[in-house]
Amino acid sequence: MRFAMPNHPFDFEIPDAWLEGKDLTRPRAEGCAYRTANEATLVALQVIEPPRRNPWVPLDWRGFSKERFHAVLARMLGDQVLDPVPAFALPRPERPPYPYEYRTADGYHRFFASIAAGFTHLPCNVLRQSD
Repeated sequence: MRFAMPNHPFDFEIPDAWLEGKDLTRPRAEGCAYRTANEATLVALQVIEPPRRNPWVPLDWRGFSKERFHAVLARMLGDQVLDPVPAFALPRPERPPYPYEYRTADGYHRFFASIAAGFTHLPCNVLRQSD
């Protein structure tokens, strides 16, 4: 299944077999992001630079671990608590314009599973550059 990236000119794919039995069409629980027990800043997915994987990391599908993706997505869809994603605020250069305000330091599966689950925001623990 293909998912459109918010505010990005591309999409990403999750194998259909990974999504069997997952109801991605049902209304989400209260809120625009998955639940977290910790204090978190809700950041719109459209202003987060899409995370990248190193191409030499051996995983199951294009940077994803099937087991990890299943676990994260199931917790999101089950309205269970997940940790916020560590992120850094990016400098805002005037030229050239850069559409992203944040970069994640972790949370590859949480970022993409949030999009697949229909969320518009990602709970982030925004770190200072010196952290």
